[in-house]
Amino acid sequence: MRSDQWSASIPAPPSIAEQRAATQAAGPPTLLPPYAYDPNRGGIAPDPNASPLAAAFLNVICITGAGQLYNGQVAKGILLFIASLFLVGASSGACALLTWPLAIVDAWLIASKRRNGQHVGTWECF
Repeated sequence: MRSDQWSASIPAPPSIAEQRAATQAAGPPTLLPPYAYDPNRGGIAPDPNASPLAAAFLNVICITGAGQLYNGQVAKGILLFIASLFLVGASSGACALLTWPLAIVDAWLIASKRRNGQHVGTWECF
């Protein structure tokens, strides 16, 4: 291979002026870290109509995890339900008495965050 063919196939690095122009075109840096809420990556959007009382009441009246389902945290709600079933069977209900109030408080606080305009992760607790 001739030297002129080799140099034609390798692009030249951008000049400093080109790098500055590309940086300015990208806009100012964001304050959010790259792992912050992005609708394309999942997460639950804020909802001004989210009711903390309804979320907690569903956990009290229905099953453990129903408040999480109400909040849009489907996988977390199902996991809490399965865990509570396992804990009832494994410890005659003693451990389930611990998870039940925690699920109620979690559902209340997550619904409060959504009502106040905060984005909530799909596995976020309290």
